[in-house]
Amino acid sequence: MPGEVIDRPNPQPLPSHIEDHVLSLAVKLEKAKLDPSIANSLQDFRRAANYIAAVISTQKHQVQFTKAVN
Repeated sequence: MPGEVIDRPNPQPLPSHIEDHVLSLAVKLEKAKLDPSIANSLQDFRRAANYIAAVISTQKHQVQFTKAVN
């Protein structure tokens, strides 16, 4: 949270106000082992997507800045 000061590492979570039966509604997925080549491909895709998003965000802010200056 903004302005929140965490004075110790890994503080205990705050108590939840969600009823216990709601937790049983969560989707429970089985953990699957990925082939290393597939895992590497996903990592490369994610890295490329992050790069593209950063470039788009930077260009968007530059366009807004130029319009404000002119």
